[in-house]
Amino acid sequence: MRSGRLRGAAASAALVMLAVAACGGSSDDDGDDTTSGGDTNAVLTVAAEAEPATLDLTTVAAAAIPRLLLYNVYEGLVKLDGKGEIQPLLAKSWKISDDRKTYTFTMQGDAKFSTGRKLTAADAVFSIDRARAADSKHPFKSQLAVVESATAKDDTTLEVKLNRTSNSFLYSMANPVGIVYDKDSIAEVATKPVGSGPFTFSDFVRGSKLTLVRNEDYWGDEAKVASVIFRFFTDATATVNAALAGELDLVTNVRTPEAIARFQGNAAYTVVEGTTNGEVVMALNNEKGPLKDKRVRQAVIHAIDRAALVKTASAGYGELIGSMVPPTDPWYEDLSGLYPYDPAKAKALLAEAGFANGLTLQMKLPTRPDALAAGRFVEAQLKAVGITAKTTQLEFPARWLDVVFTKADYDISIISHVEPRDIEKYGDPKFYWRYQNPKAKELLTQADAGSPEEQIAKLKELAKLLADDAASNWLYLQPSLQVLKKGVSGYPENAATLSYDMTKIQKA
Repeated sequence: MRSGRLRGAAASAALVMLAVAACGGSSDDDGDDTTSGGDTNAVLTVAAEAEPATLDLTTVAAAAIPRLLLYNVYEGLVKLDGKGEIQPLLAKSWKISDDRKTYTFTMQGDAKFSTGRKLTAADAVFSIDRARAADSKHPFKSQLAVVESATAKDDTTLEVKLNRTSNSFLYSMANPVGIVYDKDSIAEVATKPVGSGPFTFSDFVRGSKLTLVRNEDYWGDEAKVASVIFRFFTDATATVNAALAGELDLVTNVRTPEAIARFQGNAAYTVVEGTTNGEVVMALNNEKGPLKDKRVRQAVIHAIDRAALVKTASAGYGELIGSMVPPTDPWYEDLSGLYPYDPAKAKALLAEAGFANGLTLQMKLPTRPDALAAGRFVEAQLKAVGITAKTTQLEFPARWLDVVFTKADYDISIISHVEPRDIEKYGDPKFYWRYQNPKAKELLTQADAGSPEEQIAKLKELAKLLADDAASNWLYLQPSLQVLKKGVSGYPENAATLSYDMTKIQKA
């Protein structure tokens, strides 16, 4: 496995930080720019990770939407920085009551939506109440179940009362469920997003691009480029070729790591490798078929040589984790050795479960290069222990979200989960891996309501429970692999949030 590092065109390991500055890159994983003199009239062309099927964050969980819009067009009370830490945004400060059940936010007095309408505490109340309403279809509605009431005391004072103490509440508000919407524009949220951010939505050309332009009347620090064009590619090779042809300023996440070698040694580009919180999960449907049996799930995990998978399917980029917790979370423990590669053990477990003669499982994969590469490796290794994986490719995101995520019509799938601190999904028996264990829910409740120390202890216990239970097979931690054209700076090294935060990027 390769550790996170930057590979500049002419950099040596001893001169990494100098190489970053020489190439115009930021040396700060928050994305704080350390250079000046960028072209404020520049157009930044970016290869997006995936094209969203809709722009409606209030009904769809696809990460492709916040990748484009969160912190760029939309803002919440708070945001996560490049280290995954909570920072002020629309709320410039907040106080928490002694019993930890009342949050009083002081809002930015000069914030406004791109329509020109002043943004007040009443807009935050509208957005919170809409997301948690009984008829809400918000995919992360459960994150607001802890909210008892939201009240605007005046234009700049928001009071949120909780029905119990919650360690996760403020963190959730930095994610899509915490976005503050313009009530006058909410009806067109799927096609014409309106926010209060440093960019405004311009247009979305299906199959081609989405364009944002600088909000010239933004209440905070203005964006450093005039516009951002997110281009969509269905073919990973086309992305690489477009970058090498000079058509792209930034590739935010190289999905074919083997292509990185084509940029190394080329003075026109800088390759940046950082970390993410994206767990590449081999999802197992715990609810139906042979995988209901823990022994079969254990056999599947023992059958996969994850270290070899990273070398083969991810060109050696990626870190073994063994749980739904990235190393950047305080409750991380390396559980990657719990189920070592052991084909003989896998066969014995299958025989014990009544499948000595083998079995067939449906593996439904999103049409993403990393998932398909991992799928080919997995299919071969499962076959070696007597499991036939019948592979179906599903267009991503639309078909995969419908068949796998929504209907759970699958046995095995492979996908990168990029939502921060998403171990909580194992407390939801309706989530697509259909894991049902009351103990998991109990540990999540205790972790959320307890002290910070208790939260760490309980979530470590949960991670171990999930691993012991073979709830999923966590293949590896997805690296953040970016290619920057010379002269581009201010982009965070690490991907610690759901956002491609373009607010500090500049172009010479």
